[in-house]
Amino acid sequence: MERVSDIKLGERSKAILEIAIENYISYGAPVGSRTLSKNKKINLSAASIRNIMADLEDLGLLSQPHTSAGRVPTDLGYRCYIELIMKAEKLSPQEKKAIRDCITGYSGDLASVMGQTSKVLSQFSHNIGVALYPKISKCVFKHIKFVKLFYPKILVILVSRSGTVFNKVIEIEEELSQIELDNISSYIVDKFEGMSLFFIRQMLLQMMKEEKAAYDRMMRNVITVSSKSFSEMVESDFLFYDGASKILEFPEFSNLETMKTIFRTLEERERLIKILAECIEGEGVQIIIGSENSNEEFKDLSLVMASYNYKNSVLGSLGIIGPTRMSYAKAISLVDYVSYIVSRTISCAEL
Repeated sequence: MERVSDIKLGERSKAILEIAIENYISYGAPVGSRTLSKNKKINLSAASIRNIMADLEDLGLLSQPHTSAGRVPTDLGYRCYIELIMKAEKLSPQEKKAIRDCITGYSGDLASVMGQTSKVLSQFSHNIGVALYPKISKCVFKHIKFVKLFYPKILVILVSRSGTVFNKVIEIEEELSQIELDNISSYIVDKFEGMSLFFIRQMLLQMMKEEKAAYDRMMRNVITVSSKSFSEMVESDFLFYDGASKILEFPEFSNLETMKTIFRTLEERERLIKILAECIEGEGVQIIIGSENSNEEFKDLSLVMASYNYKNSVLGSLGIIGPTRMSYAKAISLVDYVSYIVSRTISCAEL
């Protein structure tokens, strides 16, 4: 895709592109020169507007679905609009207060606040709100419980200092009794409480490198069970999303196959997590428009994302998924403010 920095637009071209895109965002119908000529911001004839729109089409900023139809923005057109023309739409004081009230009731459970965050983003944007919960490895360990299931499976219940509970079923080679599992959990809590799971995992890996003969059966079981538990849990991400049904309100998604594709992508959480995790790397609000996404199934969708922090450390990302004709001016301000409130909220609490 051509870079926006390579595109040179005059003031009249910018004005036509701005109004054409904003009209299409509002109504979802191709925009013609006659419609634009009625806009009071443009003092040009319909013929002049047609010529400018033809130039914008040659630049790849607009396209014409049908010969007799008006034009619609391309993904490059949206990118050009966002970077060269658009002015952010500020949230009202009332909206900011409502967002703060919804999120700052944080009670120490980070999972709860991220679930609430996805709902807030959906509610205020009328799109899909998403929040990527941080890797468990960044959380501080408080308690662990092992529950014997049918051999070789055991249930691992891990509690972070924030009170967030993580569950995972693992398999072990040697069958252990519930009493033995209780003894293992007691040892781990006594030894590792208050440490980050990442640090615990590193300690366990170091212990595994040491001579096994130096340990009795109890310690060998501690190392085996705990290392397997933490190894399988610390790399997990958790995704919250809300408002998926809102996507059905847009006429461009009324096609049954398009709708199935979108919902299938949302259900394949690992794929979506990978996309959102990439947004953690950048700074500020990031926008991925349609075909800019490497995932073909997202070609009709845009993502507006930002990372959130615990003090000076990035934990995860949050944002909005919606049609390419979403209101970017509002979405960017919303995501930026929610990211700020979430970061401030969790930085005032113990993880």
